Amino acid sequence: MKEFINQRIKESIRERALSLGFIACGFADASALRSGTFLRAWIEAGRHGGMDYLSANLERRLQPGLSLPEAASIIVCMWPYPPPGPADPRWAAKLEGRIAAYALDEDYHSRLTHKLESLAEDLHRSCTTASRIQVDAGPLLEKELAIRAGLGWIGRNTLALMEGPGSYTLLACLLTTARFEPDPAYSGGDCGHCMACMPACPTGALRSRDPAPANSATAATHTAKASLPASGSIDSLDSRLCISYLTIEHRGPIERSLRADVGNWIFGCDECQEACPSNVQENVQDAAISPAFLRPKLVELLFLSHEEFRSRYGSTAVSRAKRRGLARNAAVALGNSANPAAIDPLADALATHDELLVRVHAAWALGRLGGHRAQSSLQRCLDSGPAPPLAEEAHLALAALRRAGISSGV
Repeated sequence: MKEFINQRIKESIRERALSLGFIACGFADASALRSGTFLRAWIEAGRHGGMDYLSANLERRLQPGLSLPEAASIIVCMWPYPPPGPADPRWAAKLEGRIAAYALDEDYHSRLTHKLESLAEDLHRSCTTASRIQVDAGPLLEKELAIRAGLGWIGRNTLALMEGPGSYTLLACLLTTARFEPDPAYSGGDCGHCMACMPACPTGALRSRDPAPANSATAATHTAKASLPASGSIDSLDSRLCISYLTIEHRGPIERSLRADVGNWIFGCDECQEACPSNVQENVQDAAISPAFLRPKLVELLFLSHEEFRSRYGSTAVSRAKRRGLARNAAVALGNSANPAAIDPLADALATHDELLVRVHAAWALGRLGGHRAQSSLQRCLDSGPAPPLAEEAHLALAALRRAGISSGV
């Protein structure tokens, strides 16, 4: 077996990582991960939703050496991002959406990749070695590696937690053939008896709860990697109920029973993080973030052209949701606003939007808002002989309005 790389070189790499802006850097060995049994059971239970790439690359997730032959060590780095500002209680009056805090900047994949490229160059100069960068885009379970590298623990909200910054962090890994002495695995505090995140989840994704029907959400950093056992808990995330999954990864219709709980989240969700006592710190809003990005107008998102979507979100993590997904999410948020001002744009989307998926959710939203204008729009839609998914949604929306006596809206 090769000897460990000189300790001085190891510490110089750690110092370099900190100088690049990472708040922590730990070293783990590249042996097989121990989450195989849990991960297989989680996937077999269907809790990964439509993220089939998780099962397709399962062995590579558990065997780092399959991503980099002869990998000996993994350098795990932690990057902070500003906590979200407080939720605006007047969002419905303003018809504004919310985006998860981690996505309120340039795409972290490219930013952290550039940081690790610089770190890899320093490593190569210190000791000739092969390396591979993984920033939440390859088959690697970064959270278990973070524990192995001594950086923190996995909370009941299934996020990596570090004493100090809490969970407002991103993980980036550098696999290398250089053999470093591993840092001690994390053995500090954990969530203890705290359950604050579980009731804070609007959809119950963190609770032991019967999963959504198999033909619904499967047929939405942060979701795919949030699937390791929570500390001291037998509960685990059910992606099919997670707002982050529903608004980002999920490509089809959002399950009707979950739409109201999505609120005005249009990309991701921070509810479980905001409830976590480990994240008790002053909320921060980056002054450099434009108001249009920080508090996006839902009606604008509903009608973004392909060019406008690429211009506004092409270099950000929000592009992951795609134009049709973001417009779908905006329609749901408008339906949750209880604001009659949302009826006309939703009626326009129902009649003219180029994406059937968006028209389906606009129909639901109109049924939720109510009123005679909503009813007439839905009836015109049905009279036009729409595709079956839209016809079903419009029928249900009209039925809901009739039961309510069309008493809301205008």
